[in-house]
Amino acid sequence: MVKETDPKLRFSVGNIVFMFVLRALLFLESIDVVHSDIKPDNFVIINDSNKDWGFNIKLIDFGTVKQIDSNKSKLVTSSIIGKRN
Repeated sequence: MVKETDPKLRFSVGNIVFMFVLRALLFLESIDVVHSDIKPDNFVIINDSNKDWGFNIKLIDFGTVKQIDSNKSKLVTSSIIGKRN
């Protein structure tokens, strides 16, 4: 595991972590699954000597996962535009 304190190295590790998180979320979206409890505690770092950076990240705690019917669901966003008095 990376233990260096060099800011450039920490930035690189942060990018790798972010990439794993996004990849996990994109995969869940691709199979129409909603993980209702995304938080840092539900990502675990495991040693992986096969990776150049020495670790892998896994998403855990699928107790609140929901399957969605993509034909019936859609994302609705709205905004309220106010007037100044």
